[in-house]
Amino acid sequence: MPSPPSLRGTQVLVTGAAGFIGTHLGRALGAAGASVCGLDLRPSPNGAPAPWFTADIRDIPPRALRGMRLDVVVHLAAIVGVEAAAADPAATRSVIVDGTARVLAAARHVGDPTVLYLSSSEVYGEAAALPITEDTPLRPRSPYGAAKAEAEELVAEYGRDSGAAVTVIRPFNVYGPGQRADFVVPRFVGRALAGQPLPVVSDGAQLRTFTYVDDLVHGVLAALVRRGPAGRTYNVGGADARTVADLAALVIAETGGDAQVVAGLDPAELGRPAETEIRNRVASSRRAHRELGFTPRISLRDGVREVVRAEAASRALARAE
Repeated sequence: MPSPPSLRGTQVLVTGAAGFIGTHLGRALGAAGASVCGLDLRPSPNGAPAPWFTADIRDIPPRALRGMRLDVVVHLAAIVGVEAAAADPAATRSVIVDGTARVLAAARHVGDPTVLYLSSSEVYGEAAALPITEDTPLRPRSPYGAAKAEAEELVAEYGRDSGAAVTVIRPFNVYGPGQRADFVVPRFVGRALAGQPLPVVSDGAQLRTFTYVDDLVHGVLAALVRRGPAGRTYNVGGADARTVADLAALVIAETGGDAQVVAGLDPAELGRPAETEIRNRVASSRRAHRELGFTPRISLRDGVREVVRAEAASRALARAE
């Protein structure tokens, strides 16, 4: 990978810092020279940035960050996953919308730092045309997507009222080592390594732009360094769009096993509400490329290979203990 862009001397607060994306981003920010502070509902994991705030973002008072010098707030904290969000829509909105309002209120008390908000491609719902650009109408089909769209408006309002620079990034189907096992790539990898069938909804021909976590982090750093026009929104997507059936075949090939694909399942059989299902989600990241210099570097095959390697190593370590 190329050397990270320089953020030397930049003071950054990352909310949701103990999560899958937050841990990858925290390491990359540190490597780029930033001083990183983490905030999460969970305690600081090993190797996490210091200082660290353990708090629910819905509970932080407006003056929670008083006394800190902050240049940037990267706001990641949210209910994770469409399925988890659909199980409790009220809590989802509370965490994503009310939590974002709290984070922005705290930012106002430390001099209106730059805010980068990590939204979601779920805000688009089922797009009428592909690929999806930032101008595609927002038609979220899930409580998660609707809450993310509402939080985007709060971030935009913060920028207008404070004059601070704000950026929204909409990632597409992020995956990588360390992701929770209920997401599609780690679920397929885990089952393939165990010789279990890979469950696929419908015919498996659903198109997705899968984004390796390092590519997303690359996009976030580019947005912090290059700084596009004020209030800009960017799609950040992976190198190629593939079907879910393609993904399953790649996983089987990379694990070297004989796992079988079981297609034709109903979303409910996998614990997913049918009304939130999206047939095709293909990203255009041209704006990010043009304005930020972002280009995804990790193919789906290479990314899956890394997830397989990490999961196999983790299982070998667990057996040895």
